[in-house]
Amino acid sequence: MAQSLTSIMLLLRSARDADPMPAEQVRDQLDSAIAGAGAALNDTRRLVHDLTPAELSGCSLPEAVRRVVFEHSDPPVGFRIEGDPIPVATPIAVALLRGVQEALANVRSHARAGRVQVTLTYLADAIRLDVADDGIGFDPAVPVGPGTGSGLGLNGMRARMAAVGGSLVIESSSGCGTAVSMVVPGKDVDHD
Repeated sequence: MAQSLTSIMLLLRSARDADPMPAEQVRDQLDSAIAGAGAALNDTRRLVHDLTPAELSGCSLPEAVRRVVFEHSDPPVGFRIEGDPIPVATPIAVALLRGVQEALANVRSHARAGRVQVTLTYLADAIRLDVADDGIGFDPAVPVGPGTGSGLGLNGMRARMAAVGGSLVIESSSGCGTAVSMVVPGKDVDHD
């Protein structure tokens, strides 16, 4: 990443400070800088995605989800566990925890909800994490408008779930709230 950023700086300085340069050469340098910036952004996203959240440090997935849930008090969030908790591999725990963080951020930013319920369910063949709110809802079939540009919204949640062999299902309709369900197959659960 540092090499990409250094290269970008050199290309841009060269384009700025050079004696009059043909437009095509300037365009080539700018295209190279844009490509380098894109590579650095992808590297950054990959690093952020792979970081283990502090909430998981030294604790189980249910404890980490509980910490995240109780950090958010507006709107009020309930939390329950169904089934018998089992250990999960770190990448799965990170994907689920990041998913619940993003879902709660979306509720805060968009839902105008009065209440949210987070449920962590241990099934025989899967682990499911649901975030349901009583907010204004939306039409999941309609593409979401431009976001913050972080790449960590619903598409990021889908990608994160897919990376660990899971899935993301969103159920919502205007005026009826939203339910986000993240499911990881049991075969991906680490029983060690």
